[in-house]
Amino acid sequence: MKKRTVRIHHLVLIALLVGVAFTLACRESRSSAEAPAGETEKTSADEHHEALLVPDVKTQKVGRRPFSIPVKATGVIGFNQKRFVCISARVPGRIEEVLAFEGDRVKTGQTLLALYSPDFLSAQQELLHLFQQQERSRKTGDEEGAKLAAGLIRSSVHRIKLMGVREEEIRKIQESGTVRETLAVQAPISGTLVSARAVSGEFVEMGTELFELADLDVLWATVHIFEKYLALVRPGFRAEVRTQAYPAEVFPGRLVLVGDVQDEETRTTKGRLELSNPSRKLKPGMFIEVTLIPVAIGESLAVPEQAVRQVEGKTVVFVRVPGGAFEPREVKLGRLAGGWAEILEGLQEGEEVATEGSFSLKAEMLKKTLEGEHE
Repeated sequence: MKKRTVRIHHLVLIALLVGVAFTLACRESRSSAEAPAGETEKTSADEHHEALLVPDVKTQKVGRRPFSIPVKATGVIGFNQKRFVCISARVPGRIEEVLAFEGDRVKTGQTLLALYSPDFLSAQQELLHLFQQQERSRKTGDEEGAKLAAGLIRSSVHRIKLMGVREEEIRKIQESGTVRETLAVQAPISGTLVSARAVSGEFVEMGTELFELADLDVLWATVHIFEKYLALVRPGFRAEVRTQAYPAEVFPGRLVLVGDVQDEETRTTKGRLELSNPSRKLKPGMFIEVTLIPVAIGESLAVPEQAVRQVEGKTVVFVRVPGGAFEPREVKLGRLAGGWAEILEGLQEGEEVATEGSFSLKAEMLKKTLEGEHE
């Protein structure tokens, strides 16, 4: 009797449990049926980012533009060898007076020093004697004597010119009939005296170096181009030069020569830059950092660099969609140059991408992603 009662209780308990399970299943089914249409669609749509809308976003149309790959190099500024001269004594003599000193800026024809030279005096006296002989021959009708004197005069004039005397000065000697006591050593070009070794009263031999004169308005720089970049550069490329003395300033230049010999140790080839230097800020001996800008070949799709963002390890831009909102689009980048990014994949020409304000769009996108995760 007791066993039968226990069995009945078990059956009642099982019936109750089955009823509860059935009721819960019905409620769950009802709640699913009453859920708004699209709830399921939203779950699958969470895999894609929703359109984003933030204020004050500026855009730029995707377009094509020329691209070039800048080449980095280092170098040292030097003198322009085409505008650099070493002024030496052309005759032996004694320096009577020094009229210019190191650091002075001089002009073409300006007298730098006065040199007393017996050779210069004798050459002038010989020339005056030949002029007088030529004049006597003309007066007496001695044509042969006049021709002979004319030939000797040409030789004497040439000799005096080699001493550094200009033709108009020789003409003044002829007209005055007197010799000059000192030889004026003059500047052959305009520029700056970068060294001066002349000392008053000092006796100098022919060939003694007196001054070094350089035009500093246009300088040269030797740059070292790595072997891997040689195929990208050639004479005529534009150069941007930076120095430690003026880190915020960019000096323009031009590559005028690429050398033919490579250094075996550094694996670099020398190139020559020409630098305009009207401000005189650039100094020979300065170390420089150089960016060589090659000529662009062809055009590529491009967007401003500020339009490109990194989101969760992906490179994206925000593309305007109908209604004024933006959606993120993953892209593949190519070269970066001049504030522009080359687009290889992901965009079409004419689409609009966010530039200023793209960071705000990125923040809004991350915010929505976090909210979705919490839900």
